[in-house]
Amino acid sequence: MGKEYKTLTAVPIGTDMIINKTSKSVKLVEIRYFPTRYKCDDGNYYLTHEVDILWKEDVEPSTK
Repeated sequence: MGKEYKTLTAVPIGTDMIINKTSKSVKLVEIRYFPTRYKCDDGNYYLTHEVDILWKEDVEPSTK
């Protein structure tokens, strides 16, 4: 099977993220575009390369 790619503009609201510089955990509140930025529950905006997205599929065990 081929590798599945995830679109960084289709991250579900409420997704947990880790800020790379501080290792702080935040939740996604809103996505802004051009350039893509994530507004998080700490009130700050982060660029896509500044956070590590904890995708649900990677966090929760698969039930397949």
